[in-house]
Amino acid sequence: MPKFSIGLCNIYYNALYFVEKFKLLDMYVLYSVLSFFALEAYSHDALIDNDYTGEWEYSVIGPDLTYKGIMKLDETDGEISGSLNSEGVKYEMTEVKLEGDILEFRINVGGFVCDVKGIFENDDFEGEVSVEGYSLPMKAKRIMEE
Repeated sequence: MPKFSIGLCNIYYNALYFVEKFKLLDMYVLYSVLSFFALEAYSHDALIDNDYTGEWEYSVIGPDLTYKGIMKLDETDGEISGSLNSEGVKYEMTEVKLEGDILEFRINVGGFVCDVKGIFENDDFEGEVSVEGYSLPMKAKRIMEE
């Protein structure tokens, strides 16, 4: 069942609860209660719809060269996981956190622990990779499926 129709069912049951509990017979008050729950359901669905899973083409700009590859994000049972793939080598993300539009994770590259933090904006990601006191800019763009 689509998320929005589940939200509408919740609105209906919440409205019935208020009508029964507070004996809301005034249609204006009932309309206000329904509007409140509709707004709440819509905003909740909007938060859920921030789907950043899939593949992203990334680049990390270093002092001597630019590292490029594919960042892959997956979601299973509400948990985010992923990897960075560069030049045939796969680096698994650890300690992955996605809060709103902000993504944080760690990867181990050749024994060096790299902390990555950035923000999504539509189909773009911008952040930085911190390793041993240095910060390198990172950018990524969602790879669109055809």
